[in-house]
Amino acid sequence: MINKKPKIAFIVTSVLIVHFFLDSHLKKLSKDYEITLIVKNDFPELIKNLNIANEIKFINIERKLNIFKDLAALVHLLIYLRGKNFALVHSFGTKAGLLGMLASLFYFVPNRIYTYQGEVWINKKGIWREILRTVDKIIGLCCTNILVVSFSELNFLIDNKIINSKKATVLGNGSISGVDLVKFSPNLEIRKVEREKRGYKDSDIVFLYLGRINYEKGIHELISAYKLLERHNLNIKLLLVGPLDGISEVELSLLISKNSNIQYEKFTDCPQNMFRCSDILVLPSHREGFGVVVIEAAAVGIPTIGSRIYGISDSLIENHTGLMFDMGDHYDLYLTMLRLVNDSSLRTKLGNSARTRVINNFDSEYVLSEIKQFYDALKLK
Repeated sequence: MINKKPKIAFIVTSVLIVHFFLDSHLKKLSKDYEITLIVKNDFPELIKNLNIANEIKFINIERKLNIFKDLAALVHLLIYLRGKNFALVHSFGTKAGLLGMLASLFYFVPNRIYTYQGEVWINKKGIWREILRTVDKIIGLCCTNILVVSFSELNFLIDNKIINSKKATVLGNGSISGVDLVKFSPNLEIRKVEREKRGYKDSDIVFLYLGRINYEKGIHELISAYKLLERHNLNIKLLLVGPLDGISEVELSLLISKNSNIQYEKFTDCPQNMFRCSDILVLPSHREGFGVVVIEAAAVGIPTIGSRIYGISDSLIENHTGLMFDMGDHYDLYLTMLRLVNDSSLRTKLGNSARTRVINNFDSEYVLSEIKQFYDALKLK
């Protein structure tokens, strides 16, 4: 008699989360578990290339609040989960966490896991802040186990009485799945090709932002700081890469103001090449659970300038693998950018230290082994 693999469902709000963070995670687990992926089909061109699950179920779980669509998604989830007998449901993202944990609790799924990766309410005020805090608390109450992507975020959640510390853990040194050190590595030939493609000279210093383009990620401060930097007539460029999120193309164009030294690219399926053609990553986020993009940049050997907030403080060691500035302060960001422009030896030193730290702490093989051990310890049936 052939033993059936335990059944696990992963619930996420976007294909991008799977593409950038969960691909290797699910491939490793699929060797011993039957994997179902429940996701909104927001990037159909990507989902067809993902060979990581026994079944993919499309359910429109919106990232933003929409009462009618959210209720419809919950009903859809309840109908789908009925009779599936999942041993475990694991969700990522606030909305997927709330709906996924409620639906799996309704059917008494024995193992219910949510990964906290940055709190949407941290910079909110008034009633919305309390509503979103309550949502995070409800998710935590519905879980049997909680994963948190960084130690600083874990402490923040416990201090704010969002989660039960006895349920929660950080795997390894943090992050969702670590960094593939083969994929993310320095490559001078590719660097030359990618820079020539964008018209960059060898002497140009390229700042990179890679991620969702929205105000919470600090895009406004970054562009303001860059424009101050340009007044020095330095050989600098700014490359913005990522999907628009809450900012229209018209708004972004107005922010950039037809500046030929600022280039925008909507999407890349080769983020490693974006790092290779750049010199400094800038992550001016207002909130982050960890900052995976920081350790990806580090693996390629470039330093990061990050806002001084929890989450980023785990992926970046100030004055060792990068520099930090006061979150929301575009002038402090400008001064920090100027410091690295004027000090090539510091850029090199920080980049080398960053790569060494990633190799020692965030190799995906190590992180994925921690994930596998965590699942195996649950003794799923």
